[in-house]
Amino acid sequence: NYNHVARPPVVAVRDGIARLIVRRETEEDLLRLDIDPADPADPADPADPAAVPR
Repeated sequence: NYNHVARPPVVAVRDGIARLIVRRETEEDLLRLDIDPADPADPADPADPAAVPR
């Protein structure tokens, strides 16, 4: 997601009744795939295909 800005929820409305169809994106969602260079458990080189879990 661009610049780590959370996506808003998506709400559908029909006949005056609102229904959540996509929940908002959380900070955890945004950071889930980020790599922390200070964490030795993260791959040393994310550009190395062998370092990226599949």
